Amino acid sequence: HEPRSVVWADVHALLCAAAASYGTGGGGHGTASSSGVQKLLLMGGSSAEIDRMRPLWEAAFESRAEVTQAVATMLEVLPRGNGKARGVSTLLTHLAVDTARVVAVGDGENDMDMLRLVGCGVAMRNAGKAVQDIADHVLDRTNDED
Repeated sequence: HEPRSVVWADVHALLCAAAASYGTGGGGHGTASSSGVQKLLLMGGSSAEIDRMRPLWEAAFESRAEVTQAVATMLEVLPRGNGKARGVSTLLTHLAVDTARVVAVGDGENDMDMLRLVGCGVAMRNAGKAVQDIADHVLDRTNDED
């Protein structure tokens, strides 16, 4: 389940909490669960604004966290290795299901590792080029069409 969202009015306080989670700044090496920060969602007013800010967030977290996108106006920062592929892998291991027998569907950059993990990765028509390029199949419909 998705944790309850918190809006941070102070960037300094947000970065201190993130440092505890992701080990940034001050040599901290905490975990997301120790600080309560599971994932950072950074919303921008436009895709151009996000494109400008992404390199700064990637540099701030270096290799300690993943910076990814699901939609053009939002960045997600999460602990390295804690994306959708890990969740799917954990579930499949628990159910004793071979990844080669699984189909996964996605449309965002944050789906790419999951699509690579399974036996058949499927991209929606409105997925970005990078997602479509790694998918085994691309559907004729978007995720907005029934």
